[in-house]
Amino acid sequence: AALFAWDLSHPDVAPPPPRPAIDPPVDLAAEFPEGWSELPAPPEVRSGAATAWTGSELIVWGGFEYVGSNEDPDADGFAFDAATRRWGPLPSSPLAGRSGAAFAWTGRELLIWGGWDGGFRDPPYFGDGAAFDPVAGTWRILAPAPISERAAFSVWTGEELIVWGSTDRGARMRDGAAYDPAIDAWRPIADAPVDITDGSAVWTGQEMIVFGAALDSNNHADAPTAIGAAYDPASDRWRALP
Repeated sequence: AALFAWDLSHPDVAPPPPRPAIDPPVDLAAEFPEGWSELPAPPEVRSGAATAWTGSELIVWGGFEYVGSNEDPDADGFAFDAATRRWGPLPSSPLAGRSGAAFAWTGRELLIWGGWDGGFRDPPYFGDGAAFDPVAGTWRILAPAPISERAAFSVWTGEELIVWGSTDRGARMRDGAAYDPAIDAWRPIADAPVDITDGSAVWTGQEMIVFGAALDSNNHADAPTAIGAAYDPASDRWRALP
């Protein structure tokens, strides 16, 4: 009845088809005894990969298998099905192989943007991105970002993927952007009061906090102490931390 009423009020627009639900979350804690339980090993142990827990699967994409030197990152991935305890390959990605990309699980898709090519080519960074839908088993290309290529700090706010700054010690960056997957669009964010090359980013529920140090190529820090700043996406403002 609801669909019929929708058709009457929207004669020229077809309603979107219903989307299959993601498998219900798997409560691994309830299935294993107390302590550690060994799980099947992945096809490869990747460094710098994008990862996500969907509620039923662990997804791993990109990164590289370290064998003692810099390696070209992979452009493929695999997923661990918690219900069957098995690993399987992901569908082919439209992205080139990379490590250190910004990534986030939205509840529906794994978002991936930017990253490092693993070598010293020019340019050594990426400025494109894609999203993987594990239910449909498909990828889509993200809209172009309004910032330059880089390996950035990132957080997921529940609505947006915020990417900021760069881990490149030779290119100090204080700019960033926020991506809304619901409308496939970016917006630039305000520049931060600090630049950080080595650190961590977390989402508090209201702010993105970035904390660490700004280092040069000789591991010398710009400041005698660690530095940090917090970004509020609602007001598009930063504040320096003590």
